[in-house]
Formats: sequence, structure tokens, C-alpha cells
Amino acid sequence: MRFFWPTVIALLFAALPSAAWAAPAHGIAMHGEAALAPDFKWFPSVNPNAPRGGRLNLGAQGTFDSLNPFIIKGIPAQGLRDYVYESLMVRSPDEPFSLYGLVAEKVETPADRASVTFFLNPKARFSDGRPITADDVLFSLAMLKEKGFPYHRGYYKKVVKALAIDPHTVRFDFDEAGDLELPLIMGLMPVLPRHRF
Repeated sequence: MRFFWPTVIALLFAALPSAAWAAPAHGIAMHGEAALAPDFKWFPSVNPNAPRGGRLNLGAQGTFDSLNPFIIKGIPAQGLRDYVYESLMVRSPDEPFSLYGLVAEKVETPADRASVTFFLNPKARFSDGRPITADDVLFSLAMLKEKGFPYHRGYYKKVVKALAIDPHTVRFDFDEAGDLELPLIMGLMPVLPRHRF
């Protein structure tokens, strides 16, 4: 008997329960669904008609001896993590724990949360104009898993497999299913430019 492999693979996926797979979405929540619609323009706390221009002075107490906000030794300058590095997704200030697309425009995770797939926005760029790719995301994971803060290492060690499906898609498989928070924690991972290291 001769098998046509694409048909066999399609039949195997069709046999899986449909609840096991979720369609890519613009946001993810720890419980339930993200509140904002896919076509939202700004968070509810944002005033789109706010005055533009002016000057803002912020004070910071203390000193620094590094411009790397991910080091363990030393004191990094304040604000670098928030204003220089972007994460795959961004928190919603109006929801307890929901994330929406930023560097990744869509996210997909099965019902059991055993993995998470991020679909990068093809327009996403680093400050030097270079495109952000799945390789940058994998590099960031490896770098923070090995040299990051203890909490980085603690969470990221739960990723047992990281795969660039294509230049704009990356998937993380976890050591166990059922952790509702871990896909969101991966969405908050900062993306580091591989070409700068």
C-alpha cells in the first residue's frame, strides 16, 4: 500500500481534539481572553488627544557603573530596560495580567499551555534599523538563560526546546503543561540584537 505523506499528516492533525490548538491571537491573558479587540488603537488609559511637545525631567537616586540592564554584577543606569529594550509583548495597564502584541504581533498557545508560538511583526526593527528576527529571539533566550538574572534563569530553564519556524516565527516548548503564566513570561522576554554581541 502506498501512502501519500501530506494526507497522512493532515489526517493525524485532524484526529487531534480541536481544543488542543488555538488560532493565533493579538493578545493573551492568564485567565480567559484578552479584553481588547484585535483592532484596538490604544489602551483605555491613553489619551489620544494629549498635548504634544514640552519637556519632562525625571530624577533618579544613586549612581551606575554599567549601561547593561541585564547584568548581575554592578549597577545599571535606571530606565534602560524600560526605554531601550522591547519585549515580544506588552502589558495592558488596565488588566491584571494580559499582554498584547509589540515585537510579536500575534501569539498562539494550546489549551494546556505546553508551548507558545510568537509571530513577529515583519516591520519590527532595532534602533539601528536592522529587522528583528526569530534568531534574535533565540539568541536572547540563550543569553538570558545562561547569563541573566536568577529569575531569568529560573523561568527560562523551563523552556526545553526553542525553534525558529521561519524568520518571523519562534516557538518555545515547556518542560510541562499547565503553567498558565509561563507563556506570558516568555512574552515579556526582552529581545536583544544578536548582531551587537
